[in-house]
Amino acid sequence: MFDFATSLGSGPNGELYGVEQQICPSGFAYRRDLAKEYLGTDDPDEIADMISDWDKMFDVATQVKEKSDGKVTALPGISALFQNILCTQTVSDYIDGNKIDLTDRYTKALDIATKFNQAGVLGKQEVNTPAYNSSFAAGEVIFYPCAPWSAKWEEATNDPDGTGNWGLTKAPENGFTYGGTSVSIYSGSEHKDAAWDYVQDVYCTGDGVKEAYEQFGFMTGFTAPYEDENSYFFTEEGQYDEFFGGQKLADYFINDIAINTVGQVQTKNEANVKSAIGNTVSQMAANPSMTTDEAMEILKTEVLTLIPEAEIK
Repeated sequence: MFDFATSLGSGPNGELYGVEQQICPSGFAYRRDLAKEYLGTDDPDEIADMISDWDKMFDVATQVKEKSDGKVTALPGISALFQNILCTQTVSDYIDGNKIDLTDRYTKALDIATKFNQAGVLGKQEVNTPAYNSSFAAGEVIFYPCAPWSAKWEEATNDPDGTGNWGLTKAPENGFTYGGTSVSIYSGSEHKDAAWDYVQDVYCTGDGVKEAYEQFGFMTGFTAPYEDENSYFFTEEGQYDEFFGGQKLADYFINDIAINTVGQVQTKNEANVKSAIGNTVSQMAANPSMTTDEAMEILKTEVLTLIPEAEIK
């Protein structure tokens, strides 16, 4: 399995709790028309170079805001930037039982997020809202976080007339994980063997892997199918390649993004921290002038509310 996929399905002691139904090495989907207008190109490699680190991304975001008189932004909003991108890009083993080192884990992410937020170069669309969904077709935002599942459920669903007008490029610095679904077998099941046969066939190494890809765009977390350059993942047209301007999405996700993606080990406390991040980012959206230190104190308070016994650093 990919290392990041193993981490996402594992607990703190390395025990594997599930395998990925669909892997989520993620980059940026972008609108080609807006990229041409404000960046001068819609080529994914040229764009990747233009935003190869977060300082360059900030410069691009500033440029887009100025050239569009604030009508278009590079990124949709603070929740997409901090919660969906940065927080899964700066992975570390920061939880040890009830000891949680939020300072080490999230300071860099907060530094970047507050810089964008304070400069006013982000959109106002917050994830999982009607405004966020409608912005795909409205032409208000250039870049969105994009996993293999996103092509179907975000770009194509929210911009049904956008065939050919989307592209996929790398995010600044590293890939990140955006969503994903892990499949497990109930320990009390009377049919564990049959359940494993199904999971193995459809999501691991069986014939169903190809069917899952062709029907839903699901990409297995097992590396074997990608090791052959003649694999159907690379030679056959994917369901949404045409929608993305003819790009070979599977090839790009695996060979350009997955190699630089890491996964965060999952624990009960990790889930609680994620909930606290959601509460924190809502307050950041309401107060764009918030500093890193202020946001960190809010995050620590939110985590302690959910995990009263935690030792927070």
